Amino acid sequence: MAAQMGMMGNMMGNMMGATMGMASGMANGMAGAMGQQPEAADPFADPFFADAGGPPPGGGMGGMGMGMGMGMPGMPGMGGPPPGGGMGMGMPGMPGMGGPPPPGGPPGGGMPGMGGMGMGGMPSGPPTGMGGAPPPGYTQSSSSSSSYTQSSSSSGGGGGGSAPGSASSGTAPLGPIGIMATAENIAHFKENFKAASFTDDKITFVKTICQNYVFNTAQVAEMLEWFTFSKIEGLELFRNSVVDPENADRVEGSFSFSSDKEEATTLLRSFPRAEAGIPFAFAIEDDGHRSEAEIARFCASLKACSFSDDRVEAAACECRDHPNPPFDGPQLVRVLETMPFSDDAQTVLGHFLGPQIVYPMTCQQVIKVLDVFSMSSDKIAVLPALKPFISDGQNKLDIVSHFTFGSDKEEAERILRDVLIKFKPKVPPMDAIQMALKKVGRCPAGYAWRQVSGGWRCAAGGHYVSDATLQAAM
Repeated sequence: MAAQMGMMGNMMGNMMGATMGMASGMANGMAGAMGQQPEAADPFADPFFADAGGPPPGGGMGGMGMGMGMGMPGMPGMGGPPPGGGMGMGMPGMPGMGGPPPPGGPPGGGMPGMGGMGMGGMPSGPPTGMGGAPPPGYTQSSSSSSSYTQSSSSSGGGGGGSAPGSASSGTAPLGPIGIMATAENIAHFKENFKAASFTDDKITFVKTICQNYVFNTAQVAEMLEWFTFSKIEGLELFRNSVVDPENADRVEGSFSFSSDKEEATTLLRSFPRAEAGIPFAFAIEDDGHRSEAEIARFCASLKACSFSDDRVEAAACECRDHPNPPFDGPQLVRVLETMPFSDDAQTVLGHFLGPQIVYPMTCQQVIKVLDVFSMSSDKIAVLPALKPFISDGQNKLDIVSHFTFGSDKEEAERILRDVLIKFKPKVPPMDAIQMALKKVGRCPAGYAWRQVSGGWRCAAGGHYVSDATLQAAM
């Protein structure tokens, strides 16, 4: 009885889906033949259930036939297992015939309407589009149930400022990740802290270094001694940047009162364990080096211009006519120094940075470019355009501390917050990967997975599982 009732529900779903799909498609096809607009698509319809037509080359846009049929749900089998979903396929809508073409143009043919789909039974079935791939993030498990998992894209940028940099190659780290600070790094940070007169400046500095570095508790205890403000507040700034929070007792010596010691150890033990990563160095394309003779010629031609507008135009022509080889940091400084006015220097800088005819620069080279501008407001104004060219983001504290006013330091830290080091992804053992793939199961079409850059793609090529998704399954 249960099986019979389920079959009846599926048959009803098929019939209703076909009927409604054909009726909607015919209506839209007739509208297309008459040169009218097709019926508005259901804004809540699954985009995988419909095709979208584009204008034909050369002329009249035909009507777009679109059929969407929703079949009756399959009736559940009483007393039996969960009802199976009836999947009824509607007949394709009749194609919309193109309206009259413009003079000399061929008629535009309307796109065939997509048949209605009768949805029956359990609503949790895989929402696969007709003839297409499932929505992003959909994975088919080996069991009969299906689920959605949000996966990371195969490429991406670094994280925000609350945690050290995150891997951008498609593999999400299990915890915060950063460069392990050395004794030399700590000594350099100390020099900047000593030069900072105000508490707010020191807070800004800690925020900056914690975006790319990680520390052990002994190093944190040492740096807490540099703080003149509440050390508990200072300790909180290191959240997401401590590799051994279980050794919280090492910071007790930085506090005088037992209540502060207890609060500090409790706070530190609540930190997530950070990891020391291996920086990933991207290869810089070598397009050659602009010779000294070329730079001398260019700068001389700029200085020969009588008016600033002429200099700006000459710089723009150079960038357009001779973009290669790119300029390096010192050469860029020499060109900017020929501009007598700050506004002109900013305009010329845009000519170089916009088309990216400048090689990546170190933080010290960026500082040299900033020093071409006398006003701190101008330096802040050009910093966003310079930050994509920074090649050593772990040293951005040098740029932040180079500003004079505390408000400028804070603004520079905010601007550079997403200048993060990229790290090599951790490669899990192959046996762990295979176990995770078994958990994920084959692709919705039943094909096995093959490893590709940043993840795994099914043998047919239509489905993809990122390394981040596999890590979550491990």
